[in-house]
Parts: sequence; C-alpha cells; structure tokens
Amino acid sequence: MHLDPRPFTLRQLIWMTEGRDKNVWSVVSSIMALIANCHRDSKRSAMTADDFNPTLHTERTNVILITDENVEVMRCEFAQAFSVFSK
Repeated sequence: MHLDPRPFTLRQLIWMTEGRDKNVWSVVSSIMALIANCHRDSKRSAMTADDFNPTLHTERTNVILITDENVEVMRCEFAQAFSVFSK
C-alpha cells in the first residue's frame, strides 16, 4: 500500500515504518520457528518465534542520559567543531 507522506511528520513516518517492520518480522519469525521445529532433534527443546525475531531483542546498552549539563557540553563541542568552518 502506498501512502502520501506529505501530511505526516517525520516522527509519524518512522512510527509507521517501525510498526510495519515489527509486523513483518513477527510473521517471518513464526515461519522460521515452524521450519526449525520441523527439523529439530526431538531431544532438543522447541523454538519459539521470539527466538528468531530481532525486533524483540533491542537492548540499549550505550544510552546517554540527557541532562542540562550534557546539553551545555554538547553545545560547546558543537560550537567549537563548527567554528573551524566559519573562519
């Protein structure tokens, strides 16, 4: 389905894209789990769709908490980095 993106904000378009990706991966991962379980050894435990779905395994490990101090540091670094181009 094609959709005219003009009436939507960038955030809304990203949400739509992420939602579509999660939907597609849920279907694909269910099929992958079905195939894997058909060919697995009977002594091994059954696999689930969650084992194949990469959208469920998103841990953010390198997250920086934004505070007023961080914003000031970023502002100074940005100004310093781009002062080279203004000369």
